[in-house]
Amino acid sequence: MLKVDRTVKQKIGQEEKKRENRINFSINPNHCSVRVKMTVERKKCKLKTLYCRTARISLFIIGVILTLFGITMVFLAPHLIDAKIYQQKNIARDNELYHLWENPDYKFSSEIFVYSVKNPHQVLDGNKPEMIKIGPYAYEVSLKKNILGFGNGSVKYQNVHNFTFDKNASCAECSPTREIWIPNIVFQKFVEMASNPVTSMAQLALSSQQPFLKVSVDDILFKGYEDPYLTNVCAIPFVDIICKSVLKVPKRIGFLMHRNGAQKIVEITTGSSDGSVTAGEILSWDGLKSLPADWWNSKQARKINGTDGEFYKPLIKKTDIIYVFAPDLCRSIHLTFAEEIKYKNILAYRFTVKEDLLDLAIPGNEGFCHNNGKTFFSEDEKCSPRGLLDLSHCYNGTPPILFSFPNFLYADKRVKESVVGLNESSMEHDGIAIEVEPQTGTLLRTYIRSQINIAMWKGRGIIYQFAARYFSADLSRIPNAIVPLFAEYQVVEIGNDSLALLRKMLLLIKEAFVFLCFIPISTGILLISIVIFIELLLKLKIDLDQNNQETNERQLEQSDSASADVTWQLEVCVI
Repeated sequence: MLKVDRTVKQKIGQEEKKRENRINFSINPNHCSVRVKMTVERKKCKLKTLYCRTARISLFIIGVILTLFGITMVFLAPHLIDAKIYQQKNIARDNELYHLWENPDYKFSSEIFVYSVKNPHQVLDGNKPEMIKIGPYAYEVSLKKNILGFGNGSVKYQNVHNFTFDKNASCAECSPTREIWIPNIVFQKFVEMASNPVTSMAQLALSSQQPFLKVSVDDILFKGYEDPYLTNVCAIPFVDIICKSVLKVPKRIGFLMHRNGAQKIVEITTGSSDGSVTAGEILSWDGLKSLPADWWNSKQARKINGTDGEFYKPLIKKTDIIYVFAPDLCRSIHLTFAEEIKYKNILAYRFTVKEDLLDLAIPGNEGFCHNNGKTFFSEDEKCSPRGLLDLSHCYNGTPPILFSFPNFLYADKRVKESVVGLNESSMEHDGIAIEVEPQTGTLLRTYIRSQINIAMWKGRGIIYQFAARYFSADLSRIPNAIVPLFAEYQVVEIGNDSLALLRKMLLLIKEAFVFLCFIPISTGILLISIVIFIELLLKLKIDLDQNNQETNERQLEQSDSASADVTWQLEVCVI
């Protein structure tokens, strides 16, 4: 009996606990099962929410990392790309650029305007030389490079140029056999020697010379001409000694003979020892580390600076000074930034020579002065007038050859006024300029404009009366003048194959920068934005759910208070 009572009491206790639990869920039998399901769903939702939140946090962290990586690469990528460019600029056989350097893909054209003295006989009477400009004489120039060998971080080579007359591109009256009047260089050499007391016997030769010669254009430029009087002059007693020991005039005189064919051997750095920083810079020219001592009067002037004009360092800045060794000028020249331009939709920097390049009065240029005793326009002259460069010492026999820019650009006005018939000068048409792509240092186009002149000097201390007995004119009446012989306009322009390769390189550089910088940044910002957007949506949803829950709870409370029979509801829940 006691055991039965205990069993009944235990069952009753268990039932009461169950009822208490059911009451905790709800005292409304209509909502008990719903509340249980909601509890389970909430547990599942909490778990799912945890996973979703972890995913959002992960995406946010990834976005931040990508953004920071991209921002970091904005600063690092240029250095990485620059290192790659320097690597490609190295002159090595396995480099793609090496083959373009070895086989230059450039279009090289030359237009030459020759000047003929219209009034040679009137000049002997004291009139200024009147110049007739004839041209253009157009030439196509082929380029070739003979590689002679590699050394320790250097390479030796020899450029080969071949000038071919282009009749179709030349003027109608431009025949290479056309003869023009030019000042006689040999005559001027004897005037120089006759003005020197040591060689004053050279006055004897003036009676057998003429101040002007008639020579064909082809002979003046590329073939060379023989002075028709030199043999007879050097046969004169005492003068033959001067011819052998002092004059040293070459058998044939041609002002561009050295341009046609193989050029001097050049040795340049490959850039392998310093990461291509000095790639292309000249180490020696014609076996010389610096120019001969008798060419110029200072070590600075005799330095061989820069490249040969075909090869430039990469990553050129606007503040850079570009040095180029110009054999035709017997010196190095420098160019400074002038402007940004577009060359066939490629950004390029144009560098030009400054007007003080040939001003021997400014500091730094005094080494190019030759005080040879000649005075053209004033007695206090010690150097060539502004705008002229005396090239006599770098040619055999020191002929009176002067370099200038065409139409005497930047020259002393007295130089231009010494002759009649020249055009007005301008930097745009008569200066030297190069256009380079700054990132790779690729030469796009070069304008080389030059003018070769002969210095006509009446001399000093010559016994004109003695010379007049043999010569039909009084030498004292011949004016001092700088007479232009010819002006040359060269254009070197990149070929289509090299231009296509350059475009490819620039595109790769752009794509590399985009890949390393902008793609990570944009992807990171996109991920961060997505996470923020989702968080905002969830916040909005939570607020809505909370409002709905509060509404439902109020409805439940109202429903529960309306229930009259709590015991019945509990019994129903038990059932």
